[in-house]
Amino acid sequence: MAAIGWTRADGTIDYLCGGSLITWRYILTAAHCAVDYKNLPPDTVRLGDTDLGSTDDDDDAQQVGIARFIKHPQYRESKRYYDVALVELAKNAAPDDPVCVACVWREPDAPDGILQAVGFGALGFGEMLSPTLQKVQLRTLDKVAMC
Repeated sequence: MAAIGWTRADGTIDYLCGGSLITWRYILTAAHCAVDYKNLPPDTVRLGDTDLGSTDDDDDAQQVGIARFIKHPQYRESKRYYDVALVELAKNAAPDDPVCVACVWREPDAPDGILQAVGFGALGFGEMLSPTLQKVQLRTLDKVAMC
């Protein structure tokens, strides 16, 4: 899991978005993460850290600068269609436990059954972001049942 952050004037970092390391150089994330509430672009990524509010697990964490943020060409902020982007890191992430590249599903259909989602997101509508990495199990939905 990658935490995407904005370094503030006082040196603190606000981690406001997440993403998945899909190669040692690129992170898959949401296009709406291209700027924060001050219209500033993110400048840093934290890898291998499961608790952003603690230094207890920082020994294996990696901090990497952002070279560029590549939004899907059809992304429109007002609609949030094509809300996908790539973050190019300023240098390759180091292949070191617990940092690893995510497995990207390449088949046209998702497997049936239980899937797992992870992130540092809000734990409820209007809630604060969690500094601790969260995970939840989700069930796939039948395409016919969705319509």
